[in-house]
Amino acid sequence: SNFQRHANPNWYNNTDFSLIVESSALPAEQEPHHLPLIKNHGVFLSEKSYKPLGMLHPFMIMGQPGTLECVRQAGFETFPELWDESYDSETDFLKRIDLIIKNVKQFDHRLLLNPVVQEKLHFNRNRFFDQNTVEQKMKQQIIDPIINFKLRNKNFI
Repeated sequence: SNFQRHANPNWYNNTDFSLIVESSALPAEQEPHHLPLIKNHGVFLSEKSYKPLGMLHPFMIMGQPGTLECVRQAGFETFPELWDESYDSETDFLKRIDLIIKNVKQFDHRLLLNPVVQEKLHFNRNRFFDQNTVEQKMKQQIIDPIINFKLRNKNFI
């Protein structure tokens, strides 16, 4: 009933990696609508970028420049052992696509057996499903800002 949160395990079990196309792929200042979330935080991540983390799947993200750094700042691992991650810092949209295509063409699925890659996949999955982390992030990113807003705006209904 809520397809955006649906994840068919076969999609991940039958493929080597995820190639994610995020909702926003232009640098924030080039976005036509300057969405507040993008403007305030610099990078927009949707559920599409989080699904592979919980499904033991390496990934490349065609998102805004700096998306992989945002994923790393959230405490997850990325995969420079599998491909060149410099695509993520490329600000030219077409060049970024070319770099990702090059990565896909050069991908060697045998690298998935690398113990470091396997360790990162399990680390990401464990972090994704860690209830303490979820509760801490919910408090930090949702509850505390609402309480602080209410304290600063006592007349706000």
